[in-house]
Amino acid sequence: MVPGKVENWTAIFDLANVGITEMPTKHIQNLVRSMSKNYRGRLFRFFATDVNWVVKGLWKFAHRFVDEFTKQKLLIFGNDYRPKLHELVDVNNLEEKYGGKLPNKTENFWPPQLN
Repeated sequence: MVPGKVENWTAIFDLANVGITEMPTKHIQNLVRSMSKNYRGRLFRFFATDVNWVVKGLWKFAHRFVDEFTKQKLLIFGNDYRPKLHELVDVNNLEEKYGGKLPNKTENFWPPQLN
């Protein structure tokens, strides 16, 4: 966290071109575990973008069993995520592939660079 600049996260989990058999479930579990342990209360929204129809169907089923607070945090989209994402994140802070103005990153994803 960077006091006064980064005090909570809006995370984007990009699943473009990821098939159902290629889902990195162990990595997702490790990420969720790590974020829950180290950044509890800091995750504002978690966007899963370009999710295939099978995963969206599974989430729709599981969604019924998740508490309202968690439902607000976890947002699962196909390719229709941009309007909702742009409500929360200014286009000046998003990569082009998300409809933003920053160049797409291909390396050095961590730590995040602030504009």
